[in-house]
Amino acid sequence: MKKLYLLWMTIATSITLSGCCPSGCFVLHGEAYRKLAHPDPARDSWGNAQTSDQQRSADWIECGGDSEGWFSPSTAALKEEQLPEEKDIYRAHYRLNKRLLSCMETKGYKRIKK
Repeated sequence: MKKLYLLWMTIATSITLSGCCPSGCFVLHGEAYRKLAHPDPARDSWGNAQTSDQQRSADWIECGGDSEGWFSPSTAALKEEQLPEEKDIYRAHYRLNKRLLSCMETKGYKRIKK
């Protein structure tokens, strides 16, 4: 009985770790894999017909985004934004993100649905 249990647990663990289950395997291919493995930067979800990609990148950085096109404020920036009554940095992160979005909208950018 113990050997049967051990065999069953080995098979169950192998199936779980391989990404497969009785209803099929969860393996992404093609475009779905590319989007998951290499997502487009957040900066690329903003558009303005009157600006170039270089200007959009410069505006993104000026509004608080990073040079790679993502929004990832430094710990120092988060601590500076954090209010004394806040126990963690989540609200500070939220405020900085809202500030970036507002800044991009002020510069004439609109969100692009992809």
